[in-house]
Amino acid sequence: MKKIINKNPKLIFVIPLGIFLLLGLLLLFFAVKYPDNVPFYGWITIILFVLLPAICMYGFIFGFRLTEKQQRSSETQRNVITYSEQGIWIHKPILDGTFRINWCIIDKIVYFDYPGDDHAYYTFYLNDFPEFIKNKKQWWLNRLFPVNVNMRKFNLNNDCLNFYDLPEKLNEYLNVVTDTDFAYPRKGKLISKEEIYKSGYTETIEHWQPSRNIKWEKVLFQKSDNNT
Repeated sequence: MKKIINKNPKLIFVIPLGIFLLLGLLLLFFAVKYPDNVPFYGWITIILFVLLPAICMYGFIFGFRLTEKQQRSSETQRNVITYSEQGIWIHKPILDGTFRINWCIIDKIVYFDYPGDDHAYYTFYLNDFPEFIKNKKQWWLNRLFPVNVNMRKFNLNNDCLNFYDLPEKLNEYLNVVTDTDFAYPRKGKLISKEEIYKSGYTETIEHWQPSRNIKWEKVLFQKSDNNT
């Protein structure tokens, strides 16, 4: 059983969901057979016992596909990093604004990687606060809850567009050379490969099993020898 689960890790979630689904179907059978004994809230509970596990199982087994319209909408909400001689600009559509981190206020930049869950990020240690430039048009919640910029430590996740361009830009604007190989922590065994054909291009999605599961970090830039 353990070998089967190791080959199909989704079974860890699918099996319990299948049990809940069978329980829901059993309850539905008796509810249909004896409807007079089931109150209104009982029907709602039974329907949830059937629908929720069924939807979750479908998602784990087949996955959920976004339409091209949904994908375009998702891309417009994606954080984007741009670089200039003045510094780093992090455009955050969900906050209706842009963070600007001047090169001169950066003391240290560290790259962290967690190969086990495909999560990587930069941590910026700053000697001054970043600037937040608001868009002209703001969502009412963003107007109600302004962004906090009083921070000397800033994390930047790898879901941002142009995330992996930072070492090249450090070399271009600060004359700092780093030998970071972003692919290194993620090398391992290719689990699956899928090609999705879209209008005009093909997107390839690969899932890798990392050869190691330890936290990996590297200092990309350090202005001084402090241990911030």
